[in-house]
Amino acid sequence: MAFGVLAWFELAGMLISIIVALYLKRKNRTLNSPIIETEMQGWKIDSVISMGMTLAFFLPILVPFEWFQKLTPYLDSALAIVLSLIMLPEPIGTVVSGIRDLLLISPDEETIQEIKEVVEPELRECRYSELYFEVVKTGRKLWISAYIKLEKDELSVRRFQMYQNRCIAALAQKYTDFYFELLPEIDFDEEEILSLIHISEPTRLLSIS
Repeated sequence: MAFGVLAWFELAGMLISIIVALYLKRKNRTLNSPIIETEMQGWKIDSVISMGMTLAFFLPILVPFEWFQKLTPYLDSALAIVLSLIMLPEPIGTVVSGIRDLLLISPDEETIQEIKEVVEPELRECRYSELYFEVVKTGRKLWISAYIKLEKDELSVRRFQMYQNRCIAALAQKYTDFYFELLPEIDFDEEEILSLIHISEPTRLLSIS
């Protein structure tokens, strides 16, 4: 009888934890808050632990064999250890993500890949030969710089602005707090730079004298 009561109690706790975790996940789609993310992880862990405890208390009722009854006192402890090992990566991942944001480290590879998948289709008409990204996350905000090398040397400022606006509009569909800039990657001409240095050197000497 005691196992039955505890089993139903843990089952109710599991269902409540799942409902709260799903609600927080839905709300955090727009807020993108690290605090809500941490709270959601706590409810997820609670739901898994409650699920394990429900299983531990229901098993003696579902498996009424004498040999199994001898294992009953150890079920909750054994399942608690197993579930703790399974859920251990969740809080560790949250801590690592927080440290990554604090130290201005690039976000995880999945986020960077998502950004690429959003931006690249918007630049197909731009006819570029190379495109690479620099992404930094500070708290909830993403700082995205896209460097593009054009196949042709000329592109009007208006068209460049148009491509940047397209990228921003596409990113806004997925992210709420971000900064995006589209920058041209310009190759420098070493010979021209050296010639300019040689031209400016006499001028500099003349101004000193």
